Amino acid sequence: MKKRKILNTQISQITLTELTNLLLSKNNLNVAVCNANSLVRAKKNNTLQNILNSFDICTPDGFPVALASRILYKNNQVRVDGFKIFNNTLLQSQNSEITHYLYGNTPEVCEKIINKFKNKVKIIGYYCPPILDYKELIYDNKIDEIIKLKPDII
Repeated sequence: MKKRKILNTQISQITLTELTNLLLSKNNLNVAVCNANSLVRAKKNNTLQNILNSFDICTPDGFPVALASRILYKNNQVRVDGFKIFNNTLLQSQNSEITHYLYGNTPEVCEKIINKFKNKVKIIGYYCPPILDYKELIYDNKIDEIIKLKPDII
């Protein structure tokens, strides 16, 4: 897959279908969903830029990121946003052995997702951590739970 530099971040030239297929067939992929704000912040912060550029795939989440790719590289890049990635991956993994662990949002939202996909998708757990400032991040023992459960997709 080609990567295109936009504001010094390597953005993957990829479609939603291609990404979903990769997520459902490959192990240990790290995906960053990048909007314009994340690219501007990475441009100003080398540490963040290095982190984003270390991901296997960086999707053009925002319309401005996809448009920049189309203009700069004369391709047909469209948005590959987080919601569509999440939803399409769940839909495409229905009635398969692929396991999911939901990390984030609120318990109410996670429970609605679990109920919607009940008996169709294997969701083996979820965790909704508190929203903290990045300076407040601490090691959370839920990481141990996730490692123990070995979900295919988090």
